[in-house]
Amino acid sequence: MLMALEGQLLNNRYRLLSELGQGGMAVVSLAEDLVLKRKVAIKTIKLEGHAKKALNRRFRQEAKICAKISHPNVISIYDFGTLENGELFYTMDYLPYPDLHQFVREGKLFDEDSLIPIMKQLTEAVGACHEMGVIHRDIKGAN
Repeated sequence: MLMALEGQLLNNRYRLLSELGQGGMAVVSLAEDLVLKRKVAIKTIKLEGHAKKALNRRFRQEAKICAKISHPNVISIYDFGTLENGELFYTMDYLPYPDLHQFVREGKLFDEDSLIPIMKQLTEAVGACHEMGVIHRDIKGAN
């Protein structure tokens, strides 16, 4: 898992800075891309064992398809590969903004004037994904 490598250099390119979050299948960490001189998010699979082969295949497919989606409300994929420890990874936009889950958790309410543009952007992003044959399996405020 990437957290054990925090502060280390991965693939002679990415310096891990901190963990951003994790879900059932993956860990997302903040890293500095030393080649492009920018911060990126790195997503890696965290499962092991017999399920890992199928999950690797799905992860690889996710990265390839997501890299083809070009929409202002969908993150961009920059790099895909295998880390020194054998984990698959891809790098993507790092967005240093609060997510919708944080707004709800902090009690920031949305009025109609702010909620409608947010929902419009969300539905346009999901529509762009659907046009590429991608069905997002985990739509939630934190994503």
